[in-house]
Formats: sequence, structure tokens, C-alpha cells
Amino acid sequence: MKLAPLCLLPLVALIAACSQPADPVDAEPSATETPLAAATPSGPFAPRNDCGNLPGAQAFLDKITAATAARDVDALIALADVHVRLGFGGEDGAANLREALEEADGGLWGEIDTLSAMGCAVTQTGEFTTITMPWYFAQDMDGDPFETMIVTSENVPVHEAASDNSAQLATVSWDAVQLVPEEGAGGVINFGGPDDNGWRHVRLPAAEGAEPIVGYMRASTLRSVVDYRLLAHNGDGQWKISALLAGD
Repeated sequence: MKLAPLCLLPLVALIAACSQPADPVDAEPSATETPLAAATPSGPFAPRNDCGNLPGAQAFLDKITAATAARDVDALIALADVHVRLGFGGEDGAANLREALEEADGGLWGEIDTLSAMGCAVTQTGEFTTITMPWYFAQDMDGDPFETMIVTSENVPVHEAASDNSAQLATVSWDAVQLVPEEGAGGVINFGGPDDNGWRHVRLPAAEGAEPIVGYMRASTLRSVVDYRLLAHNGDGQWKISALLAGD
């Protein structure tokens, strides 16, 4: 099952009320692209920067990075649409974004830091252009999005049991894996954990003609497909953050 028909991927669906998914825009390499594009790690969903050739986009992304590094609330708010979408409970808008950024734990700043390192995708629907971070969120992938995790590093081991001392079955680099459903107490279905020691039970994509590999991976190496993402649009010649949220 594709994620896109669920209106979760690509991210433009968050703004276009589950409109038809956009096709990624091909961008030619450019000397103006950030080092992210040149240092892309291996794997089908590894970070890449497709936004370098989009007018004004790289400067906009650089401003997000600078504001985040400085924890400059005013600078980040200036980059956001006044109606920026922050979730699915109706508490949207720049004022609510400011409140979230000013929280003592700084949690949202950390999420933006992570997104800035995970690449940028460009999608096009008619004349409407959208940029998306992380890059992988704008790509099609198989599986239920709530059971799909992205391996966020290279050569991450898959173990036979939830232990570093167990047999290594495979390694995975920046690919999607599925959480394995398990019946817990009271018949409640638990998808993949994590268990008390930080392991997730996962299933790897099956090679052609082969059975899928099922094993355990460290939870710290996995990120939910529906974790935080940032979407921006260009209105009146100026890029603005139009969504910064997690969930469905």
C-alpha cells in the first residue's frame, strides 16, 4: 500500500487537503547547492537537497538554519506564515508557534535542527510549488505510514534478537522498514516496541524471490515516517513555513 493515497505523502497534502500527490521536481546539480547535496549518504531515502536551484529557496533554508542555531524566536516567526499549521487539533498560527518555541525544554527547536539535516524535496502541483523537509517525506514508499520507520544512518545492523550479542541478520542504510505487530497484555497489539532496552521489532523489505528478514534494530536508529516535518510555500515572491507538525 502506498503512503501517498493516505494523503500523508507527499507533504503538500497537508496544505491541499489531501489533493492528488505531486511528482518530485527534478533539479539539476548547481554550485549554489549546500554541502548536504555533495555529502549525501547511501540508501534510497538518504538526505539530499533538491532545493538548491529553486529561486530563493536556499536562502530561505539558510535563514531557518541560522534562526534555529541562535534560538531566535522572532527570526523564525518572521519566516512562518501567519496561519502556519502546527497540528491536527486546530491550534495553528504564528502566535501558537511562538509559544511552542518559547517553551523551556526547547523541544521544537531540536526538531527543527533535525529536519535541517535531513534534506529538502521540491514538489509541484500545477503552478503551486512546495518544499519539504525531510526529503524522504515527499517520496512514495510502501506500507502503512504508522508502521513505517526510516533507518536514519548507514549500515545499521539488524539482529536476530533484542541484543547486540545476538546474530546479525543484515545491515540497512537509509531505507524504510516496517514495525512487526505483537500481541501484548490484554490482547493489545503493539507495533514493534520499543522494549525497555530500546529495541524495535522490524521487518525489512523482501528481495525479489526471497522471504523478508524479521529482526530487531536499535530504536535510536529509527524515525517514524509521520514524525516532524516542515512544509513551505512561496507566496507573493517570499517563502514561508506553512506547516510544522507531526502525526497524521
